[in-house]
Amino acid sequence: MTYEADNINHIPGPNEVNAAYADIQAHNKSHTGLGAGMVNIFKTMMDVQKADPDAPAEDIYNSVNDSLTSAAVEGDMAAEIEDMVHSDTFTRIGMKLAPHGAVLSVAGGERVTGRGLEPVIDNTELFKDYLDTLNPEDVQDGKMPILSAAVSGLSATVRTCFSPENRKSIPEGMQGAVTQVGEDALRTFLAIEPEYTRLGLDSESLRSRHSNKPEGQEYLWVSKGASQEATDSKAAHDTYRQSHRDADVFEDMENYVTYWGKDLLPEYIAADNRQYLDEPAKQGFGPAGWHQDGGQTKWPDALAFVHQLEREYRTKEFASEVRQRLCRSLDTAIAAIDKGEEPEYIVGQRADLANIRTAITGEDFDEEKFVKYTKQPEW
Repeated sequence: MTYEADNINHIPGPNEVNAAYADIQAHNKSHTGLGAGMVNIFKTMMDVQKADPDAPAEDIYNSVNDSLTSAAVEGDMAAEIEDMVHSDTFTRIGMKLAPHGAVLSVAGGERVTGRGLEPVIDNTELFKDYLDTLNPEDVQDGKMPILSAAVSGLSATVRTCFSPENRKSIPEGMQGAVTQVGEDALRTFLAIEPEYTRLGLDSESLRSRHSNKPEGQEYLWVSKGASQEATDSKAAHDTYRQSHRDADVFEDMENYVTYWGKDLLPEYIAADNRQYLDEPAKQGFGPAGWHQDGGQTKWPDALAFVHQLEREYRTKEFASEVRQRLCRSLDTAIAAIDKGEEPEYIVGQRADLANIRTAITGEDFDEEKFVKYTKQPEW
């Protein structure tokens, strides 16, 4: 595919978009996040002490604060420049640059970084038109990371707008507007989903194309002088990991749309945030492993969540789904004990786990035993 026609119509090709996005990523790395914040802090402290090693502590403290503020402002100015330089490129594909993430502050409250910049979909129809100009070979295997970032942005918006925990802090008068923002993100995903599927960027295609983990050493990083074999191995593993992360995010959006259609999106997000619905193998520190490191104190909240869902007709069916998923996690934990795969201190918890399972299923259980096992420890 050539891009001569695209240039005539002022539609940027993949190379131009990738170059613009690479600049944004470089800006974020240099001016935002923990790494940039720590660099600003240490550099500022060394500069101040070098300028006047004998200055009183209070003067040093004030000078450091002033310099840190300057570093943060410098980052803000750099962000404005990036916006001016690249906004036209992003606008032509239906995107815009938006502040993203939190700022890092020191104890006194002074900022040490600014917010990152993230390209977000601003014009759904124009973004769809841009996707229509692309071929699968243009975008697969991480060739256009901005497309993954676009879906990640939609996912973060939906989760932020519909999370019950987040909604608690939103003033009543703004609740409707927040809901609208979240629903707009869901509609945008519905609009672009067919194009992502055509391009092979949907969850099923990503997992199918990267079903087998690459052979060879998996490197976290390689030096500039690393062998070609090491460089290629790292690239292959990076592509594999990123593809599966992208598949997970795309699947998240698919689930958000599904539960939005069922009028259960806030409840789904609440359950998903707590890993109630995850397969045991995909959990971090989730229900299938709470018994391994003091997480048994989380079970009362899980039981209360199921009971809450059961009280309302709208959520009663979802209560059954959550219950089944939690029981799957418990069954996995109990099976590992029965197979002799666990140490003695976990084997001794089998009866408690079985009692929790009985409670989750809604059957009569030993409440005193449940409370004793799941109570917060007295340190």
